[in-house]
Amino acid sequence: MDRFPRMLRQNRPPGLKLIIAYKFLKAPVMLALAGALTFAPVSAIRAARHVAFELSEGGGISWRLAHWLEPHLTERVERRAAIVAWLDGVSTVAEGLLLVSGKAWGEWIVVAGLSLLLPVEVLALVRRARIARALVLVINAAVVVYLAWRRLRAVHHPQQQRA
Repeated sequence: MDRFPRMLRQNRPPGLKLIIAYKFLKAPVMLALAGALTFAPVSAIRAARHVAFELSEGGGISWRLAHWLEPHLTERVERRAAIVAWLDGVSTVAEGLLLVSGKAWGEWIVVAGLSLLLPVEVLALVRRARIARALVLVINAAVVVYLAWRRLRAVHHPQQQRA
């Protein structure tokens, strides 16, 4: 265990461990998606159209999803999706590393970054309410509240701070 950096051995509360795990699980998925959209756009569009077709074979919600998805599978949307996926993947890696560092300022940077996204997520949800959008908003808001609460608690009760 001595081979691991001290920051990886820190005792962290379960909430922080969960956020870190989420960041490091989400990052490779987003970076892989970004890579596919950037370096294999034809294959990415073909795969997306195949998914839309398979969804259309189902009933109810999957059929509606497929018929919403199909007209959105354009080169323009694909390019924008690649940019968003790269930004999301890179920022998620950075956030994960900041949280792993165990530094208070790292947590504050994550709070600031996610807080800036919350109004955009609220506007998107107001514009077109979707369960997935609501879920993203709730998760990001919960992460912001939890990390801010940890940092504020550490300021007011430094002897109780575990990580």
